[in-house]
Amino acid sequence: MLPTFGVEVIHDFDNYRKSGEPGAEDVADAYWSYDIGNGFIDELTNAGHTLAFYKRNDSCNEIDLRDPSAGGGGIDVQYADNVSLFFIVTHGNRDPHGFGYVLTLKV
Repeated sequence: MLPTFGVEVIHDFDNYRKSGEPGAEDVADAYWSYDIGNGFIDELTNAGHTLAFYKRNDSCNEIDLRDPSAGGGGIDVQYADNVSLFFIVTHGNRDPHGFGYVLTLKV
């Protein structure tokens, strides 16, 4: 049996720009994200792998990557940890201490 995979793609960052987060007003939409995500899906499905889920824009959420034991409503056991390969296309950023994080649409 070939591995399963899941994909989350965020294209529109309008909600994030409206969030008031410092620097958010300068975040551009990721106009190329669908091309990357769809190309990735095409390549893997053409090779016989099974797409378990494909979430876009408002259906993407940081809790899809968070372990429930970390608190905050993590549901990675349903998404990121439930597939052999998880691929996310989005912007990233870092806090003032240099720790990176993934930008999602939820505010």
